[in-house]
Amino acid sequence: VRNFLIEDCSFSHNVANGLQINQSSVGVLRRLVADHNGANGLGLGEGSSQILVEDCSTSFNNVRGGWSAWK
Repeated sequence: VRNFLIEDCSFSHNVANGLQINQSSVGVLRRLVADHNGANGLGLGEGSSQILVEDCSTSFNNVRGGWSAWK
């Protein structure tokens, strides 16, 4: 994906990632809530570039990793 906007969304209480973005560029993530997910709140990687993350919350994630002492 190229030239995208995701704003005012909630990704919470998922088994793994709240929101994962790969192979994407020139985007904006604004005012997202990605809390209390099993792994990552927001996953940005694998070929992604030029993504602005603004006013987002990514707290209390990786609960399952903590339970199993996974790092």
